[in-house]
Amino acid sequence: MSIGYRLKLRLLDDASIAASVRDRRLLARAVLEKGRDHELLAFRARGRFLDLLAICDRATAGELARRVEIALANLLDLPSRFAPAAIDDNRDQWHLQSRFRLILGRRDPADPLHEASNLPDLLGLRVLGCFTANNVRAGTSHGSPARSWSGMSASRISRVTGSPWTT
Repeated sequence: MSIGYRLKLRLLDDASIAASVRDRRLLARAVLEKGRDHELLAFRARGRFLDLLAICDRATAGELARRVEIALANLLDLPSRFAPAAIDDNRDQWHLQSRFRLILGRRDPADPLHEASNLPDLLGLRVLGCFTANNVRAGTSHGSPARSWSGMSASRISRVTGSPWTT
């Protein structure tokens, strides 16, 4: 049994998805808008890749990938189409938490303030994606094992991910 999915999106020509600050902000808004109904936990665009982590079934994960790709194609001046999304299941709670740390914890010199991620939302620094903090803290409405994350406060999330902000 899997606990949600990790989605990895990239362009066919392996170009950067969101190179400018403006593009990173537009990307964050699009992912948060499309991820609201798909129990999105985390996302981060780094260079050529956009990683998303969601607690959902396989069909819903595919639909989330499709919606995000369409939104980004309409918003950003992308040099090519998206390659087929890589969708991998999270085998257990440890795997889910490990991917959460992996997605948000890596440093990116091009985006030191995590504008192309939901870390600001998890820390209460941006309100558009506050639902992701609720998803992480309270688990999902479907009673998934993510409920064990209910103790994840903003300061703990900041420590786990190596956030540039202190809370």
